[in-house]
Amino acid sequence: PFLRKYIAVDVGRHVFAALNAVELGLALAMWLGRSLVAHAAVGAAKLSLVLPAVATTLLLIEAFYISPKLHVRAKAQIVKEMEKPGGDDNISSEEVNDLRSIQEEIKIIGSLPSPRWHVVYVALELIKVICLGRFVATVWRHAASAAG
Repeated sequence: PFLRKYIAVDVGRHVFAALNAVELGLALAMWLGRSLVAHAAVGAAKLSLVLPAVATTLLLIEAFYISPKLHVRAKAQIVKEMEKPGGDDNISSEEVNDLRSIQEEIKIIGSLPSPRWHVVYVALELIKVICLGRFVATVWRHAASAAG
């Protein structure tokens, strides 16, 4: 409640960009680890690749198709908030330059992506969580049966 809206939107934009980068790194680590385990233990190689592949595909769609659309919408929201009376009070000259750059970018783009992309992003996140949860459950069952 104490952040101006344009600041909160900008923070969210950066947080989601960082989250996507971390998720991409974890996905890469998962696939590299899966590859190493597959060579080390034949039993582990039998685990299905379908759920991790679905989760990875959804992550790639989010990171490289949906997130850029949401970043454009966030930038447009920042511009909208800053253009309100008093919206650009107390900002530095560097921030003014950044704002002008964002304004130009939004003008070049023209029409904004639909706000429905937020819903699509959330839906894909839920599907990813389900896929990864089921995959982890499968790995645990496999490990338990191998140990017992």
